[in-house]
Formats: sequence, C-alpha cells, structure tokens
Amino acid sequence: MGVPTKFNDICSVYPFKVKEIVEMGSNLYYGRLGLLLLNEVEIVNTIKEKTGEDIPIEDVHPLSYLIQSAAANDNFLLELQETFATFLKEEILVLPKINAVLVGPP
Repeated sequence: MGVPTKFNDICSVYPFKVKEIVEMGSNLYYGRLGLLLLNEVEIVNTIKEKTGEDIPIEDVHPLSYLIQSAAANDNFLLELQETFATFLKEEILVLPKINAVLVGPP
C-alpha cells in the first residue's frame, strides 16, 4: 500500500502500488475504482439506457445513487461494501435506509 490520504477527517484512502493491482487483478481493481469514481453524467446516461427516463443532472448525487442501488440488490450491496473496504482498509457498512456509509466498527 502507498501512503494513505486523510478524507475529511473521516477515514484514510489507501492508494495501491502496481504490484498490488496485479496481485488483485487489474479488472477487479479498475472495476472497484470505477464504481467509486462514477459521476453524474455516467449515472444519468445509465438511467436513460436502462429506463428511458431523463433525469436532470442536478438531481443526481453519485453516493446516494450507489447506496440506493445497493438497497435494491443484495449482491450489489456486498460488492459496494467490499469496494469501499478495498480502498479504506476498514470495516464498512452501507446503510440504505438512512442513505449512509458507516466507516469503522459499528
């Protein structure tokens, strides 16, 4: 692991070294990284593709979108928790009912 960066005094984000990416598998690493880097435009496009619905970009909040997507799919909930844990190196709970992510032990 590289040197962690403190995020809003909430947690530390750990960068991966190339060797660690190779060991994890680049597809898995980049898939998890891409999930956390989703932006409003990508989300609006995904919603349009899946539902045909036009959502105003100002109504899209990436973290809320991920959390609410996790509420609808237990497998995605586990994947999202694993994704956060990959980069934070802490226990993670995604709590869709209150639209929150708990970092660290409950």
